[in-house]
Amino acid sequence: MQYYSFIAASDADLMCLNEAQARSDIQFTVALDSLGELSTLVSLMGSGLSLNLAVNIEGVKEIWGVAEPLAVNQNEEITLLYDKWISASARQDSKNEQAWFQQFLQFVPQFNQAQNPLIILEPKLASPELAIQVGSH
Repeated sequence: MQYYSFIAASDADLMCLNEAQARSDIQFTVALDSLGELSTLVSLMGSGLSLNLAVNIEGVKEIWGVAEPLAVNQNEEITLLYDKWISASARQDSKNEQAWFQQFLQFVPQFNQAQNPLIILEPKLASPELAIQVGSH
């Protein structure tokens, strides 16, 4: 399991991204099996990953941006989008899976409005709570 954080950073936030605690209000962390699943999630929302070499976060080796804002079609039911995710990712359908996915979709507008929307591969879990609240922001 790998932990990817979607970070909705302003220009001012870029100065404190080295501190996980300082990022807690502007990030949403998901537990995925691989970079392939991350790519599937982003592409399901009409975008793609692009390496971001301009931002440096201590201990983080992989940082991406998105090619386009993540599309959340308000007319499309969350259930339909969730079903597409389960089908495309081949992940296990469960209440926990549904919960984080729904919470993630609620975070997407904040992510899209950020001056610097970033996705990072977390080098390690900063706290045990992160593993439990993989959909929290």
